[in-house]
Amino acid sequence: MVHGPRLYGARPGRPFLYRLPVTGRRPLHVVVEDLPPGLEFDPVSRALCGTTPPPGEHVVRFIATNAAGRAERTFTIVSGSRLALTPPMGWNRWYTHCHRVTADTIRRAADALIASKMADYGYEYVGIDDCWMTAPTDEEFERLKAEMVALGAKNFRARRP
Repeated sequence: MVHGPRLYGARPGRPFLYRLPVTGRRPLHVVVEDLPPGLEFDPVSRALCGTTPPPGEHVVRFIATNAAGRAERTFTIVSGSRLALTPPMGWNRWYTHCHRVTADTIRRAADALIASKMADYGYEYVGIDDCWMTAPTDEEFERLKAEMVALGAKNFRARRP
């Protein structure tokens, strides 16, 4: 099955990156037809990448096949000033990293999106929460920890930021 939006807004002449979300029994074979100039498809990562085409609507066709059959979907790249034509799906583990956001922690979160297969269902980004607000005091932290344990969070392993 091919997942994800049917419309995708992007600015002309800017870098373009979109990973095609596809599920199904492996091995899967995915092809993309009618790619506009400036874009390429990498069948290993299933990523459309390159430079956003000139202004206008560019209709692309995704085709996925496996032993169970075939799935197709059209995907319209709307190149211009309109972005987020379909709400993007992302993952944010709020307050996980606190003030410890690093390139490595974000890379691991992105790799987990791929490994968990969330990206195959259309999750496109990892939200970064970099402790924009004050962390809880020691007293608040202990209270929250006790509440989590009382609610049955057996595997709750709180780490103080």
